[in-house]
Amino acid sequence: MEYFYPPNADLASGKGEGISNISTSKSFGRGAHSNGGGGGNSHNSGGGGGNGGSGGNGGYQFEGSPCGGSIVDNRGIAGNVLSYSNSEKKIFLGGAGGAGQSNNFQKFQALGGNDSGIVIISSNNITSKEIK
Repeated sequence: MEYFYPPNADLASGKGEGISNISTSKSFGRGAHSNGGGGGNSHNSGGGGGNGGSGGNGGYQFEGSPCGGSIVDNRGIAGNVLSYSNSEKKIFLGGAGGAGQSNNFQKFQALGGNDSGIVIISSNNITSKEIK
């Protein structure tokens, strides 16, 4: 069982985006991509979650025919936790979840999610029109 594949919807689905760059030849498969979750490997397994902390692992594969009913742990692996340090002034984008494997690649290719963005505001005052 592989942790990465080149794009091939029959074998696996896309990893979620994380804070690092990844080669296209390794952009599919169950292995986590830094803080982004891994994609599910074949057959219909779920993608792993991503977050600023650890996401969750994806779901197990379809167990009916043609898979023979045996459980194989080919689900996407959760994104990794990143060390955050306010004293070192480090902030990170939250990682995205990997896609679940669809095995119907002729109609739908499951790609991982996009990671989040960061807005940094440097101001002496911020005024709101409403009190919350």
